[in-house]
This record gives sequence, structure tokens and C-alpha cells, in this order.
Amino acid sequence: MNNFFTILAITFSLNVVAQIPTNGLVRHYSFSGNANDNVNSQHGTIIGATLTADKNGNPNSAFYFDGVNDYIDLPLSGLLLNEYTYSVWVMLSSIPSAGTATHILSIGSSRAGNTNGGDQAMKVLNASIFGWGLTGYTDPNSALATYDATGLTINTWNHIVATRSSNVQKLYINCNLVAIDSLSSPIVPFYGNVPTAKIGTRQTNVEFFHGNIDDVRIYNRALDVNEILALCNEGVVSIEEQKEAPSMQIYPNPTNSIVTVNIENKESVNGYKIEINNLLGQTVYTNSINSTNNSIDLSGLGNKGVYFVKVLDENNNVVDVQKVVYY
Repeated sequence: MNNFFTILAITFSLNVVAQIPTNGLVRHYSFSGNANDNVNSQHGTIIGATLTADKNGNPNSAFYFDGVNDYIDLPLSGLLLNEYTYSVWVMLSSIPSAGTATHILSIGSSRAGNTNGGDQAMKVLNASIFGWGLTGYTDPNSALATYDATGLTINTWNHIVATRSSNVQKLYINCNLVAIDSLSSPIVPFYGNVPTAKIGTRQTNVEFFHGNIDDVRIYNRALDVNEILALCNEGVVSIEEQKEAPSMQIYPNPTNSIVTVNIENKESVNGYKIEINNLLGQTVYTNSINSTNNSIDLSGLGNKGVYFVKVLDENNNVVDVQKVVYY
């Protein structure tokens, strides 16, 4: 029952417009046609990376990095922070070679051939750890290593958030806190002797990221879990905000198995289909329909949680979207 009430709480929170946190925001690269910073005009310099579609399919709204020599160079001013949050959407095009890592974001100095190097870096790992990671150096020889070892998949958008306070480092993947590490006493992050800031690689242009990166935000403080949920769910609520009067009913809702989707005010639904998306916007179910009354067994979705049921007409236009809670 605890999980049931947790899901209900999440559902209730999604009915409220999630406010994207702006307090402490020092950089925001939305990648809407360029690498400009929307906050302080600290624009990035594009080296090889090319514009591509973002997680919502909008063209020229994210950047593709080829894993060979593409990256975006960022102005360093204001990024050597004592506390921080890095938030980014990424989609891998390939897994790093065995025993290696690639970099999503690195601020600081590379350790390669540099005895006084160190950085704060979001990584993709395929070594002793297979997953996402944050390495935060505290001196030239020590670092907090916060990793998620649940694995990697290609061609799937993931929301990655890394936070660092005075002595705690956290890693969030797709709205969930997956790893936490701490120091016995507060120590400020170490950025090395010749720091730079780069998206898609590290300071000495090694360990290049292969895939798409979008919507990079950098804060000068560690965001709390509610603020991170707002970032992770950005755009989800707007689907419901924009719709008109409901043209379908879903019941029972919440449900632990089968739901009925009843499409109202339609004499014919020939060519219509029902699509179900998860909170990341990924389609997890689709089926053509020829009746206004349809039963769907949600147990086939696997994971319990909040989903969005979408009805599309014969021209693939959205007729209605509603939430359903599967517990």
C-alpha cells in the first residue's frame, strides 16, 4: 500500500504546473538551433557537433556528437563552483568500448599526464562499473566517485542529474536517486591547475561522447528532490494543460491490472489507435482500435507507475490524453 500512496502523491503533483527551478541557475543551454546560454550569454563554441531532433522530436533542438572529435567548448567564467547541480538529457548512440569511459560534461583539468589535474565530470562507463557516473575530485589524488551500475541502453533518452553540496554527492537517473556518496567533513570541489569546461569530452579532448545531448543546465547549488523532479518531468504536464474537454473516460483509475478506455462523442473510430507513454515520453504500448470501448491489460507494461493514455485519430492527430496510475 505504501507504493500505491506514493504513486498517488506523484499523480497529484503532476496536476500542478511544475515550476522549473531558476534560483542559482548560472547556465542553460537549450540547444534550440545553437549553443547559446539562455541565462548569462556565456555561449558555447561548437566543435564538430551537429544539430538533431530532441527527445520530443523537435528538429534542430539537440546536438549529436560523433564520439570521435565532436564537443562544445564553454566559457569557464562562473563554473568553478563550491556547490553545483548538473542536469542534462542524453541519448547514447553506442556503448563505450570495454574498459573505457566517455564524458557528457567535464569542468576542470584532465588527469592525463597532469599530476595536478582533477575535474567534476558526468560520465558514461563501461569498465568495472557499467552505467552512468559522476566523478568529483577533492584534490589531485582523491575523488568522490558516485556511480549507477544498472546498465546502459542505446537510442533511449535519459535524464541525468548530478549534485554536489559541501560534503555530499548524488546521482539521479530519470527522476530517481540512484547513488549517493559523502565525505566525513566538507571539502570544496577541486578543478585542477588548468581548468576548462566542455560538453562531450574532457579537457585534453579525450573520451568523446557518442550520441545526443540536450538541455544542459548548471546551478550554483545542490537542488533538492522536488526541484529535480520538476526538471525530469518538464513538459509532461503541458500535454494535459493544452487539451480541451475530455473526450474519453478511463476506469478504474488507479488500477492494478485492466482498464477500460471509453471514447465519447465519436460515432466511428475507424483508423484510430491507442498509445501509452511513460513519464519519459517513451511509447510502451500501441494498438489499433475499431470500437469506442476498449480494455487494456496494463500488466504487460512491466513497471508500475504513472502512464499517459493517448487516443490518436486516422490522421495521427491527438484526440485526448489522460493519466492512468498502474499500481
